[in-house]
Amino acid sequence: AQEYPNFEIWICDDASSDDTLEICQKYAEKDRRFKAWGNDKNLGWFKTSQNLWIAAAIESDFCFTNPHDDLPYPTYISELVSLLISQPNACLAIPGMENEYHDQTISSFYTHASGDLNVIDRTMVIIHRNIHYWWAPFHGLHRSENVLKAYPISTLSFGEKEFSLDLVAIMKMGFYGQFVTSDKILFKKVYKKKSVSARWSHG
Repeated sequence: AQEYPNFEIWICDDASSDDTLEICQKYAEKDRRFKAWGNDKNLGWFKTSQNLWIAAAIESDFCFTNPHDDLPYPTYISELVSLLISQPNACLAIPGMENEYHDQTISSFYTHASGDLNVIDRTMVIIHRNIHYWWAPFHGLHRSENVLKAYPISTLSFGEKEFSLDLVAIMKMGFYGQFVTSDKILFKKVYKKKSVSARWSHG
């Protein structure tokens, strides 16, 4: 349903034990914008995502990730592409975000790290995480040349190896350019009671 015409959706199945890959491949046969393939073995969410980030960045000017609970609205790509084209020094365009819970919906705009900040101030704002929904930038549209500079990212050497690696990714992107935030709500994240996003241990 995206208004922007020139895009592809890449799907990588992380060695599921069901028929997920077959379903995706059958759909891709019907729509040329979709490509689907599978990992030979389970690599985990971050390594799989990272492989997709790098591969997509090589083939594109802009790229983004679409996690399991994200619903991009029809103007998501067109609005964010326009922002990055109009702001040549920006490496990342952040969408306004609608957060849907079982009992309420909250809209948010991550502007704290956006604008004409120097790299140190931008990095410190990101690290402090002093705003809720700090993860919105990870769900934005990234300039591909900067993605190739920021990735790969090493897993942590302590605790949960992949915990908050999206925060590290945002921080590294901030090394290579400014952030810009759309003034429009462009996607919805749905937090189910039993979803990973709602149950993640923030210890």
